[in-house]
Amino acid sequence: MRPVAALLLAILAGCTGGAQPSGALASDAELSASTWVALDLASGAVTPVDGAVDPTSTAWRGQRVLFRQIPAGEAAIGRAVADIAAEADEHPQRRQSVGRVWIAAHELSQRQWFALAGTRPWLSVLPVIDPFPWIGDDLPAFGLSPRLAEAALARPLTDSWLLDLPEADEWERACLAGGTGKFVWGDSLDGATTWAVCASDRPQAVGGRQANAWGLHDMHGNVWELVRDGLAWQVRGGAWDQAVVTARASNRLAVDSDTVGWNVGLRPVLRR
Repeated sequence: MRPVAALLLAILAGCTGGAQPSGALASDAELSASTWVALDLASGAVTPVDGAVDPTSTAWRGQRVLFRQIPAGEAAIGRAVADIAAEADEHPQRRQSVGRVWIAAHELSQRQWFALAGTRPWLSVLPVIDPFPWIGDDLPAFGLSPRLAEAALARPLTDSWLLDLPEADEWERACLAGGTGKFVWGDSLDGATTWAVCASDRPQAVGGRQANAWGLHDMHGNVWELVRDGLAWQVRGGAWDQAVVTARASNRLAVDSDTVGWNVGLRPVLRR
C-alpha cells in the first residue's frame, strides 16, 4: 500500500473507531469468498467474478482486468546460499509473511494500458525498423518506467480499492504459488516453452502460456514486470529477449524511477 494511502486509511479508522457500514462488511465477505475479481477500466469498479474463469479469454485483455485473490500467508523468498547459480542479492532464503493481495492474472495488454493511461509508450522504444509485429491489442504493454507506471496506477477506483505495483515479496510468492523451485515448473531449464516466453525475437499475446498453480500466466518471460522494493523498484520475471535462466523467480534487477525499459511491462495488484 502506498504510504500516503496507508496514512489516510489510518486517520479515517481513528476518526470512526474502525467501524464500517454494513454494506462494506457484506462486500468484504463476498470478496473474501471469491477467488477472482474484475476491474472495469472505464468505471473503476471492482466486482467479484462468479463461476468458471478462463484467464486466457480475450475478454480479459481489453476493458476488464482479471485479478486473482492471494490470501495472506508465508512464503520462502530468495534462494539458499548453497544455490551457487543464484546471485548475491537472492541470498539468503528466508520465510516471509505476506498480506492478502489481488494480483492480475497476466501482464497488462497494450489495449489495457491505453485504457488505463491513454498513452502508447512502446512506440518510442521499439528497437526495430518494422514496428508492426510488436504492436497489438493483445500484446503486453512495454516501454514503462516506475514513474510512468505509478502515475497510471494512481487513478481513483470505487469502494476504497487501490491499484498498485506489487511488492517484491508479493510478486515472488505469487510467481511460485507455493512451490520451492527456481521456476513454476521446478529447477530444470527443460520444457520452459510451456510456461515462459524467453529467448524469442518478440513478445507474445498475454495469457498465452500455461498458468501456475494459482492460475497466473506469464510469470516467466514476455516482459520484465515492475515491482516495488521498499522505496526503490525492481523488475522481475525475465523477458522475451532474455535467456530462460534470467526468468527465475528470485532474480531481480534494480531500476530507478525514470528508467524506461523497452522490454519492461506491468502486472498490477489491487489492495483494499
